Amino acid sequence: MPQYLAAADIFVFPSRFEGLPNAVIEAMSAGLPVVASDIPPHRELVLVGRTGFLASDPAAMARSVATLAKDEGLRREMGLGARSFVREHLTSEACMQAFLDLYRSVVEQKHRSVVHAFPDRRGDVELTSEVKSR
Repeated sequence: MPQYLAAADIFVFPSRFEGLPNAVIEAMSAGLPVVASDIPPHRELVLVGRTGFLASDPAAMARSVATLAKDEGLRREMGLGARSFVREHLTSEACMQAFLDLYRSVVEQKHRSVVHAFPDRRGDVELTSEVKSR
């Protein structure tokens, strides 16, 4: 697949239903601007005007492709933006950090709710948290 992506100038993905659009992620990682259907999974990946375009119908998709086809600088800029987005948000390190941040926020929220529910045990809760973090 990498050789096909390397030969392309634009990645067009008109799918109406997706779970996790791996093909879009692969294209973005290869530095291609993406023109994709405007569905929720694509909205999480395609930053309109920065990494590509979202289209709600075939005519809009054709206009977006035409815009990119006419402008090499825009294709290059969006392709670089797409690659950067993947590196910043979708590498294993970035995903691990996002999960750690999520877990920390859940633990902190739980900690606050326990302290609020049992204010006379505040020291015990804080001590327990300190011991667990070691």
